[in-house]
Amino acid sequence: MVKIKKGILAILYKKENKKILYALFKRKKGWIGYEFLKGGKEANETDEQALFREVKEEASLSITSAIKSKYAYSFESKKNDELIRHELAVFYVKMPKDEIHIGPEHSEFGFYDYETVLRRLSFRTLKELFKKINAELLK
Repeated sequence: MVKIKKGILAILYKKENKKILYALFKRKKGWIGYEFLKGGKEANETDEQALFREVKEEASLSITSAIKSKYAYSFESKKNDELIRHELAVFYVKMPKDEIHIGPEHSEFGFYDYETVLRRLSFRTLKELFKKINAELLK
């Protein structure tokens, strides 16, 4: 039996010199590699509430708005021989003036252009999603 875990994926971005730069975080807990911020929803929490909480927990940013993408992201993982399907709502978050301070799940972060993000992302499915997200954001 597959357990379903709902959550969010937050794509933080900023515009600099007419280019969009995306925040990538280097994960150190569970696995090592680059990712966007993501996290699970708690009981009775909306997607937006989960987004605001996760961005606060993982990047120390207080956000009050975001744009929900028409795309979603899903992947599977295993924990104690149990298959878990993660179903994540995807949001674009324009960087506020605050500075990012990473939490314990990540060792570093940086802002990168489109090509660098594609090179650094670890998973093919996330790269494919990012291509769609970038096109959607540029509209």
